[in-house]
Amino acid sequence: MNRTVTMAVLVVVFGIESEAAETRLPPQAPPGFGLATATSAGSIDIMHYETSKRVRETITETVEETTADGKRVLKDGKPILKKVQKEVMKLVPEEGHTIWGAEDFRVFRDGVRLDAEMLAELLKQPTPVVVYRSSRLLDPFYLQFFKAGTLVVYVRPGSGQCVPLGPLKFPPPTPGSNAPSPAPRPPKEPPPALRPAPPPTAGKAT
Repeated sequence: MNRTVTMAVLVVVFGIESEAAETRLPPQAPPGFGLATATSAGSIDIMHYETSKRVRETITETVEETTADGKRVLKDGKPILKKVQKEVMKLVPEEGHTIWGAEDFRVFRDGVRLDAEMLAELLKQPTPVVVYRSSRLLDPFYLQFFKAGTLVVYVRPGSGQCVPLGPLKFPPPTPGSNAPSPAPRPPKEPPPALRPAPPPTAGKAT
């Protein structure tokens, strides 16, 4: 998708009408995200996810069997399938957290910088924040995508103590978990009670 079409989609879907959305993408990289907590020492601890670690993995694929010249091998008019293994590189999401000292970060809300007392109150519990590793303010293009009141944390590039916690462990899929659950059957209603026929009246034909 070219840049003109991309900008048109942004305008239509998100209602962005600024000059930045209509004519260009920002020269700055997009921000990251995390869960921030204020520490008693005035620092900020942000949990985050990284996907920069590349690992080599062997996977199994089912392919059609072919001849040396690339022709399909058929049996009874159907292609013969076989399983092959190959190595691929994949990005593994890692979980970690980074602690920044008070001199290495600034936090803004709706364009207003928050002081240490306000941060201690707002970040008592892990709170979603936007994280931008730059000494420059975030381009207004990105700010349009966040709702009012979103906390934007600016951290000094190269600062902070990062502690990786290792690859994320996802639970294995349960067989049949992707299949939609059947709709519950409505309870069976008892058949309507039959009323006994009235006795014949004397002197009248039945």
